[in-house]
Amino acid sequence: MSEVLVIMTCKDVADVLRGGGSGWWRVNKSRASRADAVLLLHNAHDRRKAGNVEDHRRPFLVGRIKDVIDDNDGRVSVQFSEIADASGQAIHWAGRNPFTYCAAEILDGLKIDEWKAVPDVSERDAQDYRKTWDTTNLAVLGN
Repeated sequence: MSEVLVIMTCKDVADVLRGGGSGWWRVNKSRASRADAVLLLHNAHDRRKAGNVEDHRRPFLVGRIKDVIDDNDGRVSVQFSEIADASGQAIHWAGRNPFTYCAAEILDGLKIDEWKAVPDVSERDAQDYRKTWDTTNLAVLGN
C-alpha cells in the first residue's frame, strides 16, 4: 500500500526551501523514507507563527522525498527533491499529533501545480536553519 506522510505545520514555503524539507519531526525514519510523498497542511493555530484561520488544515505543498536526515534529539527532517504548490479542501484532523500517514489517494482530490526542483541544502545547513528558526520562534512562547 502506498502512503503519504501528512504534516500539519505553521511553516511556509520559504521555511521549507531554507531547510530543504519538511522541518523536524519525531517520525519513524524508516517509515518516512518509504512514503511516496509528504503533504503539508497549514496550521493556523500555532502560536509561534499564527496563520490565516481560513486556511487551517488546508494543503499548501507536496514534496517528493529525496532523503530523511537525523538531528541529535531524535527528530528527522524529510528532505525534498521537488515541491509543488497544492490546494484543496481542509482535511479532517483527529488528535494532537502533528503528523499522520494516509493512503496515497489523499493526493487525488487536490490541485497540484507544476513540480519545481528544491535547491540542495546540506544536512549541516538544515540543522543550522532549524536552530535559528527555533531560537527566533520559541521566544514567542517565552521559552
